[in-house]
Amino acid sequence: SWDPDIWGRRALEVQSAQLSVKAAAAQRDATLLSLQADTARTYVQLRSVQTQVSITREAMELLEETQELTGLLQDQDLANALDELQVSASIDARMSELATLEGQQVEFLLSVATLTGQTPNATNELTSGSVNIPDYFSGLSAELPSSLLTRRPDLRAASARLQAARAQSDADDLNRLPSFSLTGDGGLLSTTLDTLISTDARRGAIGAALGWPIFQGGALSAQREASDSDVLIAEAQYDAAILRALSDVEGALSRYVAAERALRRLDDGIDDRERIVALRELRFKAGLDNQFLVIEAQTQLLELRLASVQAQAASALAIIDLFAAVGGEW
Repeated sequence: SWDPDIWGRRALEVQSAQLSVKAAAAQRDATLLSLQADTARTYVQLRSVQTQVSITREAMELLEETQELTGLLQDQDLANALDELQVSASIDARMSELATLEGQQVEFLLSVATLTGQTPNATNELTSGSVNIPDYFSGLSAELPSSLLTRRPDLRAASARLQAARAQSDADDLNRLPSFSLTGDGGLLSTTLDTLISTDARRGAIGAALGWPIFQGGALSAQREASDSDVLIAEAQYDAAILRALSDVEGALSRYVAAERALRRLDDGIDDRERIVALRELRFKAGLDNQFLVIEAQTQLLELRLASVQAQAASALAIIDLFAAVGGEW
């Protein structure tokens, strides 16, 4: 039998199915982009924590040196027990910070292994070596064209789902129209061998059938209403995807600008602190300052370095979010 597509209903159903396949492919790309972005974020966080661990250990060494000097002064009655308790409390606080950072380091290391489909030991090559935070910045133009958003796979998926819903709705609307089908039949009229090969022994028939769903009005109306609802849902999801894309871009840009502004201020502060440390060391060597002032200046410099590492990580994470927001690839 053959059912001719007189009204184009089958073509609309095929189109809807093809668009659904396109939406599924775009959704697969969205999942891949999300995985790539998550891997990059986790890697940046791992490097940030590793750098903070290194700086915190330097701060611990300064505190231990301060504790040793305080003990020497106390032996000479030049320092009291309160000074030693304050140094001890500072060491305990730093030890707590270090323990927290080392726990985060293990957590991010395991996350990198999971995201890359490897065992933790297999990621040693990836996570060893320099612990510097990667610089993903490659220059941002003054204006980002909105056409970049068309690269987002979630937008492409939402658009394909909307088109598929509309095509299916149009196909369901055509279900009310009559359908035609052609059927064929063939066979042999003779059952004896001597007349089996004669022309009259063969038979064939072809006929047309008309189908008109007159008594299915309620069911067809309900089906059409359901299709219209699917279209409305797809439209709402598409609008939400656009708003989410705009929000993602704006948020990433805002975070990046704030992180870069903070980073510039911190860089200036680090330069000033480095000069202060150098001057303190010169004054200490000249006998004008004591060693406690040198250690204090070095500690303040380490605090700024810690804040700078956090700002660098925030900047890199914002760039990752921006690449993901415009559907970029890594």
